[in-house]
Amino acid sequence: MYYIHNDSFYKNDDKFDSNPFSDFLNYGYALFETIKVTNLTAEYIDAHLQRLRKSSTALNINLNYSDQELKYYVEKLIEKNAFNGALKILLAKNINSSDLIITMKKKEYQAEDYQKGFNLKISQVLRNSTSKIIKHKTANYLENILEFRKAKAEGFDEVIFFNEKGYLAEGAISNIFIVKEKKLYTPGLENGLLNGILRRQVILQKKFEVEEKNIKLDLINQADEIFITNSLLKIMPVRTIKNTEFENNNFKISEKISQII
Repeated sequence: MYYIHNDSFYKNDDKFDSNPFSDFLNYGYALFETIKVTNLTAEYIDAHLQRLRKSSTALNINLNYSDQELKYYVEKLIEKNAFNGALKILLAKNINSSDLIITMKKKEYQAEDYQKGFNLKISQVLRNSTSKIIKHKTANYLENILEFRKAKAEGFDEVIFFNEKGYLAEGAISNIFIVKEKKLYTPGLENGLLNGILRRQVILQKKFEVEEKNIKLDLINQADEIFITNSLLKIMPVRTIKNTEFENNNFKISEKISQII
């Protein structure tokens, strides 16, 4: 398997030098994008690069590559590895510069995952809606990883967070949509969440009305259907949240959204 560090290609067991004093290694000061590779093509690559560039400016991490150069590296890496799955672009802040690392791994969800639907847990950890970094896809991901792994160990597929005001925010690795009477509801960005690439695609589609709003637990309990989104999952139906099951509609809206996106 190949990966990229700055301008060079490396094989899996190759080593490259890293600065032990970098802001990335010392503070987790970095951005990343996770991109789905299907038919050896990076999906929504323009949207991912646009978000990466916008966040790099906001967080003062130099992105010294044009979109054309980044696309070239992505295409060449996919060509060398020759498999579908997940591609990750990491932009790490060094002392006076930044490092670009692009990796791939085989990660694909199976048809039975979508037929069964995910079981979600509600975290007791609260999202901070005033956080300066929550709206960026940063490497400060430890809280998400700890809660996600705890949920997996307990038999769940994902964990969702509410914020300090009691409003729904997001999942550890996903955004969330509530379906009620064929209308979609999703938390507004002011509630402390990442504006996911697939979240935006669902909001932009024209077949179903989408409202961004403050969502309390009672709307979840009254939902006809729920699904979560991220770049790898795309549209994943939710079977249960806490003690509430969502199976009477057989994921009808989720399936229709999947056909659109």
